[in-house]
Amino acid sequence: MRWVGLCMCSIWAVSLLAQTHGDNFQTVKLDRDRLALGDTLIYTIEVHNATIDEVFPPDFDEFEQIGQSFREENSSIIAGQSMLVTKINYRLVPLREGVITIDPGRIRLEGRLYYTNSRRVEVLPPGSEVDAVPPSNFLRLEIDRTRAYVGQQIIVDLRLYTTVNRKGLNQLGKPSLDGFISKPRGRFDNRTQTVAENGKTYLAQTIESYALYPVRSGKLIIEPFAYSMSVQSFRPTSAGFRQPYTDFINLVSDSLSIEVLDLPQPPSDFSGGIGDFRVDASINRDTLSTDDALSLRLTIMGDGDIFRVREIFPADPEDWDIYPPDIQVEEMTDSPTAYFGRKVMDFQLVPRKTGRLVLNPVVVVFKPDTASYVDIAAEDFTVQVGEGMGRPTYDTSLVDTTTTLTLFPSVDVPKIYRPSLSPSDKPIYWVLFALPLLFVGGLVLKQWLQLRVDRLDPIERAQSQAARNAYKKLKKARSESIDQQYAVIERTLLQYLKDRLDRPLSELSKSGIQRLLLEEKVTQSLADEYVHLLKRCEQARYKPGKLVAESSALSEAKNTIRQIEEWINKKPVTLQEDGQTI
Repeated sequence: MRWVGLCMCSIWAVSLLAQTHGDNFQTVKLDRDRLALGDTLIYTIEVHNATIDEVFPPDFDEFEQIGQSFREENSSIIAGQSMLVTKINYRLVPLREGVITIDPGRIRLEGRLYYTNSRRVEVLPPGSEVDAVPPSNFLRLEIDRTRAYVGQQIIVDLRLYTTVNRKGLNQLGKPSLDGFISKPRGRFDNRTQTVAENGKTYLAQTIESYALYPVRSGKLIIEPFAYSMSVQSFRPTSAGFRQPYTDFINLVSDSLSIEVLDLPQPPSDFSGGIGDFRVDASINRDTLSTDDALSLRLTIMGDGDIFRVREIFPADPEDWDIYPPDIQVEEMTDSPTAYFGRKVMDFQLVPRKTGRLVLNPVVVVFKPDTASYVDIAAEDFTVQVGEGMGRPTYDTSLVDTTTTLTLFPSVDVPKIYRPSLSPSDKPIYWVLFALPLLFVGGLVLKQWLQLRVDRLDPIERAQSQAARNAYKKLKKARSESIDQQYAVIERTLLQYLKDRLDRPLSELSKSGIQRLLLEEKVTQSLADEYVHLLKRCEQARYKPGKLVAESSALSEAKNTIRQIEEWINKKPVTLQEDGQTI
């Protein structure tokens, strides 16, 4: 019988341990075991029903970690038991081909240190077809070109492929897009389409789109995007029904590599525009004199970064004086296909000679499709210029003037002593200046202190000044007779408690005083001493002859009040009397 009891106790202990530690679970998961060089691997540390204190991931020596790790928590109820799942995800790009072993990491859960399992992954050459089951849901980055020039527009779409209807979508990680000027697009086509890939039918939708402009040459990487998608799932119940619940699926796109080239050696009249552009031009007149100015408006439009367009030479400088343009419009506009820029500039041109002049505005841009610089010409204008009278009719303030700087040899100037005539150099000046300020400042400080005292609540004021008033009354009682001293002490002790504890005198009986002091956390001995002192004062009124020699009651009363203040205020109290510390 004893053995049966021991077995039952052992089974009970094991089951208790299983309940306390068996629900805690941690593991490492990979989103794939085989991938091509350059693809992104998702390394996930998953923990069930435990609080994560600290995570020590592996070194990832043979991988490049993309961005920071991101964490997510999901909770659900399965078979009546709550389940908390915490995931910490790392985005990794392998640095070599072959089989790579990821060493175990460490994780501290609720004060205990655990080791994660190691994982192996096979890395194939770039562009290899990985034989795997097509994923049910995934993210993909799609770009319109993988080779571009510095400043050329690149359209990047982030597309979501799902086989289920999603309930929600939350962004977990966004790349920094280092090396690009990025402009988020809002007018892209986000309609859901049905597509077939790898023998599966997906619902595809563009969820983000960007216009990127490279700012440097070389190999630039677009880092992965990360999202958490919520979907409705079902699980069987004990009654045979299907219970709906919300499940969360992590989706991470692959990274993309773009080769960015430098522009060829540009010509001297290169405007800075990169892309496909067109130019429109208009003038305000076709007949003028050398005293007049011609207004030329140029409108440049295209799919390149319009803010790069700077250097414009709208006319032949041998025939015209060209003044800096007045920029009327400079904007980038989103469209369903790309970003388009528009720049409107007004030039003022003054003819330098008479006769029939031809105006042919030309803008030099770089066209990436042909990898060459091209002239974008507007309409030609013929202008008849006559001889002027030497009186300009245009605004001459726009004319640039050059100032000639003439340098002269330095000359040593002899030092001459000149006494200071400023009154501020005298100390008495600052003394007289500061006196009125100090006087006014003292008045303001006095009024502020008085106003602060006046704003105090009468009860709070009485409580804060109770001890001070008691000390003053006891000090004045020194010159009184012994009988009168005891009377003053009795009145002072009762008045002090009335003000300090905000209690009426009717409640200040000896038993009531002892109860109130104990409620204020005063020690029993101190409360007894306070009541004993009151009893002595009461006896002095009826038997004064016997207590004549006990004039130390004044010091005892002061010391008792000081100790009560220390207990109530929870800090030492120092009394100053006649310049001495009591």
